[in-house]
Parts: sequence; structure tokens; C-alpha cells
Amino acid sequence: MYWKDFIQPELLALMPFLYGVGVLIRNTPKIKKWLIPYILWGISIIVTLTFFILQTGKNFNGITFVTALGQATLLALATVGGNECIKQATVGRKKDNKKDIMPPISDRDNEIKKQDNNKTDKKNTDDDKRQ
Repeated sequence: MYWKDFIQPELLALMPFLYGVGVLIRNTPKIKKWLIPYILWGISIIVTLTFFILQTGKNFNGITFVTALGQATLLALATVGGNECIKQATVGRKKDNKKDIMPPISDRDNEIKKQDNNKTDKKNTDDDKRQ
């Protein structure tokens, strides 16, 4: 099977368009970031349905409608997934590199002391409750 079996080649131009719209939406302060995939999916559905209606004309039926919804969903998912891959390859990689660096020995010793103090404090409060 080829990708042409799932998405019409003419609709592939919608992916960079959706990516650009997603970037614009992400930079809009009043729109929450979790809404971006849903907004892109809606735009993809509208554009894809319009394309299929114009392409088929009077022959537009239920099967064509379902096909348009499927292709719109694949386009939106590919766009959002591509963006996530880009983020993981850039931002996520930088975060991973920072985690690999061990803190200085004195910082680790301080963390161990804090954990020991917390355990001792908890034990003392439990002993106080028993008395």
C-alpha cells in the first residue's frame, strides 16, 4: 500500500498550512495549547470536505463524506505528530542532556542529609503519637 491510497496528493499541501496555523495559534496568548490539535483537526475537516465537494460535485455522498473525514483526520494527526517529533528532537533532547549531568558531590551529600533528616523527623513524630 502506498500513502496515495490514504491521502490524496492534492491534500498534502494542507500539512504545511496546518503547521503554520498551529504555530500562529501557539503564539496567541488567549488560546490554550491543548486546544491546538482540535482546532487544526476542525480546519482540516472543513478544507478537506470543501475539496471533496468541489471535486465530486453532485456525486458527493456518504462514502465520500466518510472518506473526507478520514483523510482530514490523517492530515491533522500527521501534522501534530510531525510537530511533536520536531519538539522531541530539539527541546526534549536538550532536556535529556541536562539530566545526564550529575550534580556536584556536595549537592548530592546535602540531598542525602535532607532525606535522612526527613526520615528521622517522621520517626520522632510517630514515637510522640504512641506516647
